[in-house]
Amino acid sequence: MKWVFERNPYFYEVDNLGRQLPYLDRIVISNVSEREQVYLKTISGEVDCQARHIDGDRARLLLQNQEKGGYRVDFFPKKNAMSLYFNQTAEGDSVQMWLNRNQNFRLALSLAINRNEIGKLLNWGQNLDVREWVVPPDKMEAPELLKWFDHDVDRANFLLDSLGLVLGRDGLRLRPDGKSLVLTVHTIEFLPIHYLELVQEYWQKIGVKLTIKKLSYRGWWDFVKASKFDIAAYTYFTPGDQTLILYPYHVIPYNSGTYWGTKWGAWYETQGKAGEKPLPDVMALFDLWENIKLEINPEKQLVLIQQLRYESLKMGHTLIIKNELPGIRVIKNNMYNMSRGNPVDDWTLRAPGPDFPETYFKR
Repeated sequence: MKWVFERNPYFYEVDNLGRQLPYLDRIVISNVSEREQVYLKTISGEVDCQARHIDGDRARLLLQNQEKGGYRVDFFPKKNAMSLYFNQTAEGDSVQMWLNRNQNFRLALSLAINRNEIGKLLNWGQNLDVREWVVPPDKMEAPELLKWFDHDVDRANFLLDSLGLVLGRDGLRLRPDGKSLVLTVHTIEFLPIHYLELVQEYWQKIGVKLTIKKLSYRGWWDFVKASKFDIAAYTYFTPGDQTLILYPYHVIPYNSGTYWGTKWGAWYETQGKAGEKPLPDVMALFDLWENIKLEINPEKQLVLIQQLRYESLKMGHTLIIKNELPGIRVIKNNMYNMSRGNPVDDWTLRAPGPDFPETYFKR
């Protein structure tokens, strides 16, 4: 399947010399069935530009084949974090929903995760501090946030014991209903799962079994909105400026696609006609959100945005696991006006818009 975009001859913008934009006459986007085909087509020189769906761990492969493929490799920062979202409005399992809503349960699972080890193993040997991606600068050392990034297996076990989740004969903890504590995390097929496999090992050591399931993106949002899942694994991005207003659902259940509270999001987006009214602590986040929308002073609004990020993180609705590797964009050598370092894969800013693609041209 291919999508073909033709140049609009009546587009209103011109460059500084009066030449009409866009420069390119046509853009063709091809659909491939397997992610591996993206790399094969790139190396063989069939791709003019590609930024999305290129894994950071394939950097060496792409760099080694630059001359063969006639392209260059551009690295750019991605201030996203791979994260786990506990669905607190899950359908079909009231016991698991009770556990997911319990902050000590989420904290115990967080404490079992060795983020330093994950960073060293999966981030090209760089032990990057994931807090820099998500925590407001003035809250970096706040104890109420630090606990969500600590690694303390003894405390994790203590918290699970205090919830009455005793160990069974098979080494797994038992839920209040006597069933083994088995969690399932769902993620999208094109996202990396190496970090989830490490989390799987960490949780096994405290008596919690984790099953990993990958789904096709085609049915992902219908699956999420049905709310029949324990945990979702996805990227977490909360920009520390006003762009958060464009995409706030990582910090508040803004719509029914909010992984950690799908029904709360449905309640908000339908003004109470559907879904479920959020718990009081979540309602407090909505109060902050409404103040952000009403504030017309940019400086005061930014203060409120940072407060919302802080309050949401403090509650631990989402477990932040690791920062993403730098993004990679492959650019054919005959492509021009494609700046280096711009947010070319930023969903919030609707990338590649900030890179002015109307000025791209090819020789």
